[in-house]
Amino acid sequence: MLGAGCLNPNTTVHPTKSASKIHGWVFGHSLSKIFKIKKGKKMKMNKILTGALFVMISAASVFSADEPVKADAVDKKDTNTTEKKDDSSFEVKALIQVRAVSGQANSGFATPLAPGQTYSNTTTQNDFQSVDFNFRRLRLAADYQINKMVGAVLDLKGENLIGQPTAATTKIGGIQEAIVWFKPGFLGTTIKAGQFKLPFSRELASSSTNHIFAESSYVTSLIQENDIGLYLMTQPLELMGNNWGKKLDIMLSLTNGDGAADVGNGAKKAEFNGNPGTLAKMLNWRVQINPFGGPEKDGKEMSWKDGEEIFSDKMLLSLGAAGAYTSWEGQQGKPLGTDAFSSGKPLHAHTFDATFFGYGIYLNGEYTFTSGNNVVAYQTYQASLGYNLKLGSMYLMPVVRYDYQQSDANKNSVIDDSEKQSSLWIGADLFAIKHNLKFQAFYNILNNAASSKDATKALGKNVIYFQIQSAFGKKV
Repeated sequence: MLGAGCLNPNTTVHPTKSASKIHGWVFGHSLSKIFKIKKGKKMKMNKILTGALFVMISAASVFSADEPVKADAVDKKDTNTTEKKDDSSFEVKALIQVRAVSGQANSGFATPLAPGQTYSNTTTQNDFQSVDFNFRRLRLAADYQINKMVGAVLDLKGENLIGQPTAATTKIGGIQEAIVWFKPGFLGTTIKAGQFKLPFSRELASSSTNHIFAESSYVTSLIQENDIGLYLMTQPLELMGNNWGKKLDIMLSLTNGDGAADVGNGAKKAEFNGNPGTLAKMLNWRVQINPFGGPEKDGKEMSWKDGEEIFSDKMLLSLGAAGAYTSWEGQQGKPLGTDAFSSGKPLHAHTFDATFFGYGIYLNGEYTFTSGNNVVAYQTYQASLGYNLKLGSMYLMPVVRYDYQQSDANKNSVIDDSEKQSSLWIGADLFAIKHNLKFQAFYNILNNAASSKDATKALGKNVIYFQIQSAFGKKV
């Protein structure tokens, strides 16, 4: 072999040309030895053979399949060819919440009392004597993004299509959400048209996939959860830079005001006292301030979404206020037997809420009340406390929540004991794969002021819940 030292290291030559010179010199020197060519003729022969070999190698390199494309050709191709990016996507999502429930005799999840029998602390033989298996939620959704600006969502409530264990009627809405959305691309704005969650209660506005407790609190029972109309959400602080965009959310909606289902807590369709065609619309607004921004997912800051903050490594806080206004003669929910929306007078409902998470500590609370002339006075609040303990890749979160509601149902300007009700939730969540796979165990104690004074009026509605949730999806 010919060593590299035969070439001047300080000389830069074309690799193909230098190779031809080397091979030509070797070939010519060998022939001169074989045929004993003299020195002068040998030099001439070397030059001839070198030139011939250079032509051969250059020609071979042009037609070689291994020859790389020249850089200027690549640049020219990239300049003249533009590839259009496809922003469309289609995703299928599903949520399964299956549970076992057992309760006291008056809860609806136990062996019923005998005819004429009343519940008291001395007649508890029917308590927790049976277990009911049912689906709390069974959702299937399709999310189609046409491009970055336009898309559509269809979310089905499968648990309503197969009925509920305690439902007295089968007239249950099967659509959770059906919208066409638009994102203009400025100030984080989203516009929805169709059926969506109303921007009022923090708990209802959040995804049911992310709920910490097995059941909703009283604050969700005043107005309907879903309705049909128009929705707008914007983040005006984006004007101050990307770091500010997620710190303020403003939401507005204008809807029919009659809800989206005939039964269900917080989702009841209005029962009209008059002609539905003359129904006044419902206006909702919600403002949410997030001083430390939103939670992060895959290293990217998201808009605030309750339930995601509990997995964050940073301190997070969200403060909210909302209002709902209508003047129609219908009714929603009937908390504590009231008919807060049936007076035919303009009714205003407001809520104030907050969520905090930091150092593993979880705090959440919400206060809701009604106001207006000749309207049933209704107040409700809830306070939640928990601690999220990380166990390797899993999380264990013991939590407790206290609910309270009261209303002047008989409109005598006095809140009687029978018009007060409280509920205590004690339990824990085990997040195996965050909200995608979690196990929930809870004990719910239901009480009111009257039952605490007279044992014979004990409600007998305490319930034990054990629930498994799986949430999954796939982009296709």
